[in-house]
Amino acid sequence: MNNWDRMRAGKLYNADSADIAGYHERGMGLCDKFNRTPIWMKKRKQRILEKMIPSAKDGGAFIFA
Repeated sequence: MNNWDRMRAGKLYNADSADIAGYHERGMGLCDKFNRTPIWMKKRKQRILEKMIPSAKDGGAFIFA
């Protein structure tokens, strides 16, 4: 079980591990991309949002930069 899985399971984990750092870097990149996407590009913003927050697929989440 890697540290990401341990964290999600509520167990002790190493926050400095490479797997968690990879998820963090990906999330920060998606957040930056979301914030830089113009508001009139709604479909693109929605796709990026769904990558960050998979449960946003139903269209029930609205997040602004």
